Amino acid sequence: MPKRVAAIDVSHWHSAYDAAYLRILRDLGCDIVGVSDPDERIARDRAERFGSTPFTDYRRMIEARRPEFVIALGRHCDMPETFRFLVDAGIPFLMEKPWGTDPDTVADLARPLVLPVRGDIGDLARFYSLNGTGTAIWEALEKPKSFNDLCDVIDCRYDIGRKKAEEDVALFVRDICSLGLAKVVVDSENGSGTANQRNADNHTARV
Repeated sequence: MPKRVAAIDVSHWHSAYDAAYLRILRDLGCDIVGVSDPDERIARDRAERFGSTPFTDYRRMIEARRPEFVIALGRHCDMPETFRFLVDAGIPFLMEKPWGTDPDTVADLARPLVLPVRGDIGDLARFYSLNGTGTAIWEALEKPKSFNDLCDVIDCRYDIGRKKAEEDVALFVRDICSLGLAKVVVDSENGSGTANQRNADNHTARV
């Protein structure tokens, strides 16, 4: 369990009441390293009550306090921006529904998320978020692709040059293998290759 946690937009009712995230984190012995809210008075109040440091800008809080996990609350219209910031920063977080105010925005936010599925059951404890390059590679693996095909996709989309594309693809494939989302297989036609195991089931696609 993460020890250094932070909370965003703590004027939300659930920061201290009903769901009472801050109280639960405190009772679990977590170090609440920062709480943020545009309303300085509320940020100060929550910090004093739960032994934390107040911020009015959550970006500054994340940079200064480096939490291991974040409770992201706030208005529905603000959620997409907060969501993208935390994904880009690579920080695990919990955000209440609905993540936005319209279906298209929420669908766009969900695109870079991978949920492993084992025996037709989603492993909710193991969500993975992908950056732009990772999302492009993962989507390309909807159908079988060779390693060279994937490099072509990344080089074409980002115009980064063949060498850089090969490095990025190799790194991503290594990472998803280490997470159990992919495995190295032998291509019966071409001798060797790598296969993506989409959603950790039995469907594989050459990369």
